[in-house]
Amino acid sequence: MPEPEDLAEDDVLTAEEAAGLLRVSVSTVLKESRAARLPGVKVGREWRYSRLALLRHLRQYAGEHGPDEGEQPPPPEVTDPAG
Repeated sequence: MPEPEDLAEDDVLTAEEAAGLLRVSVSTVLKESRAARLPGVKVGREWRYSRLALLRHLRQYAGEHGPDEGEQPPPPEVTDPAG
């Protein structure tokens, strides 16, 4: 099985590969998929995921929820009032 880093952006992933990409458990991926909180498609009994869609979802989620605990937000921009 290829490592998640070796896959192209447009690859279709299994639940196991999606879990590796997102660094969560397979059960979390399946639970979030069933709840429609993770972009995936059920094909028969199996779930499939677009790598690109998962990465976009992750970026959007991070943007909506702000920095994690312990992570500092970027400093505010300083503007020169004379400039």
